[in-house]
Amino acid sequence: MHADPLTEELSALEAGQLDLAGFPHCEHVRLGFEMLGRYEFGEAVSRFSRGLKQLAQKSGKPGAYHETITIGFLALIAERRARDEQPAWPRFCAANSDLLDKQCLRRWYAREQLQSQLARTAFCLPAPLQWTGRIARVYAAVLAGYILWSSVLTASSAAGHNRGVFALAAAEIGGALGFVFDRTRTAALVVLLIVFAIAGTAEFHFGSSFARFFFYAASALFAWRMTRQPAYRL
Repeated sequence: MHADPLTEELSALEAGQLDLAGFPHCEHVRLGFEMLGRYEFGEAVSRFSRGLKQLAQKSGKPGAYHETITIGFLALIAERRARDEQPAWPRFCAANSDLLDKQCLRRWYAREQLQSQLARTAFCLPAPLQWTGRIARVYAAVLAGYILWSSVLTASSAAGHNRGVFALAAAEIGGALGFVFDRTRTAALVVLLIVFAIAGTAEFHFGSSFARFFFYAASALFAWRMTRQPAYRL
């Protein structure tokens, strides 16, 4: 008596006998779904991960196995499966199409965490996200936009009759543009601080208030510092 095709597929997976090239992500999800229907979660994880490790080893790509992604997807499949009173693959697949996207776990995990060696070799829970860094980037962009708008107005009014003010405004425009991007933010900060120092000194010399340049400098330093915080922590 021959085993049914699904049983043979699961046995081939456990033995690492599937063709890795012909085993795309959607098949990972399908066989994970079926294995979770036959075994308790812990045993299903053990069988599935052991099979994937053997498959990767036999294919000459031992580094292809990823512990966190494997267990993470199995946990999602098990949770979704448990919500369905009569789980069947066609209906499950249609109702949970997001699981067919390999980037699905990015809803819970930062890219840096999934790319870490630790996540590859040991299952990691999603690290607590530090949203402060993302908010700071938005703040940095808004601040840069305001400085850019103010600088363009200053450059327009100074063009043709005040070269010094025009040059400072042009430098400020360049600094504001650079401040938007992570790679150029530090250099742009230096440019902006120099411009603010010169402009503030000039305002003070002529008896005008230099408080706004102090505010600009403090705001730029604060935004720069906060954007340098890690996106997640282990």
